[in-house]
Amino acid sequence: MGLFGFLKKKKDDTGSVTPSSGLPTDSTTTDVNVSVPPVQTPPAPSSAPTNPVSGDPINPAPPAQ
Repeated sequence: MGLFGFLKKKKDDTGSVTPSSGLPTDSTTTDVNVSVPPVQTPPAPSSAPTNPVSGDPINPAPPAQ
């Protein structure tokens, strides 16, 4: 859950700077979206077993992405 909180905080921080910098908000959304799949995979042990020590999916290519 700690990683998710960090992503949320980063998104909020970037969202505030994005409009000021003049960069499209779409770019920020895509950046956050890319980091979401790996974080959403561990909490789904039914589809892909997760390592309780590393927290990484044991399967190299989980069926549910």
